[in-house]
Amino acid sequence: MAGREGSSWPSTNYAAADLPRVRVRLAALLAALDLYLLYAAYVMDVVLFALRVARTTYLKKIAVEPSDITPTISLGITIDQFGRD
Repeated sequence: MAGREGSSWPSTNYAAADLPRVRVRLAALLAALDLYLLYAAYVMDVVLFALRVARTTYLKKIAVEPSDITPTISLGITIDQFGRD
């Protein structure tokens, strides 16, 4: 490997002292990723709640008989719960 002497190839020989710093950086990156996933789940929950309210309002507007509203909304909520699980 005489041709690689003095070349700009990065060294992959990490010292044992560098490994704890690499692990700490990786843990910080994963913690930040978890936080972003939590933010995304919160936003999706708010959007789905707004859609549920809009669906209920629209159903009340188009229902032929008021007695059909409660069972239809109950079925919609049940289907939403199965979709979350």
